[in-house]
Amino acid sequence: MLTRAEIKATKEELQANYRRLNQPEATVLADLEINAERLDAVLNMEHPDPHDIWEVRDYLEDKRLTKTDLPQVIAFYFL
Repeated sequence: MLTRAEIKATKEELQANYRRLNQPEATVLADLEINAERLDAVLNMEHPDPHDIWEVRDYLEDKRLTKTDLPQVIAFYFL
């Protein structure tokens, strides 16, 4: 069970990563194979399925790493 502070921090992290992703909602929904209500429940931390929280979080993290960190890692490797 998460505390209120943990729920707030999780909500803020998920929403920030979703905004950074900058993908159409339809793309995210198709990739995750969930509906908009389930995604909204996770992003707003309004009684989401715990499995959905981890799926959305992992998806956003994977996409973030693919978009931003990989070029930096590659550039560092070749320096």
